[in-house]
Amino acid sequence: MRALVTVLMVAAAMTGYACDADHATPTSPTSRDVATPAPRAGPAPQVPGELWKLATTVVALDGSACFWSAPVGKTFDWTLSVERTGSDVRFVYDVNNVHDNLSFVGTVSNGVFAAASETFSSSWACAPRVTLSSSVTGSFSGDGRALSGTERLTYRVGDGEGLTITLEWRATRM
Repeated sequence: MRALVTVLMVAAAMTGYACDADHATPTSPTSRDVATPAPRAGPAPQVPGELWKLATTVVALDGSACFWSAPVGKTFDWTLSVERTGSDVRFVYDVNNVHDNLSFVGTVSNGVFAAASETFSSSWACAPRVTLSSSVTGSFSGDGRALSGTERLTYRVGDGEGLTITLEWRATRM
């Protein structure tokens, strides 16, 4: 408890110092301490295909699940890998998060695609048994540098409730 009080007193003192009119607050960055290492970017994602910027927007929610709180209209930004070979297509997002990405495999014909994920098991504190699966349909632009689509992401919680999230995809090649 004494440590918490000390931390709060120091924070209050620093807040008062920063707000004191007699002390100027820097308006431009100060020089970095030479001993501080620069942040390093992680290794480039090791995924086949081309990298695309993907924005997914929640357009509909059907059902409910205790772990989902994003409303209709919420947009998420991702890095998408797109691999096209003949009539086969593979999408992976978010390639920057190898522990939580989703892979779709499907077909493409005349620029129109349909792909699906496998069914996975997961859990949250409020929902220990969850399965999820997803599918996406859409099309590539004529020049192949953009795509749009609709994803239906379905969560099944235990033997009861479920949630289907409909997401609009908009992506451009990087």
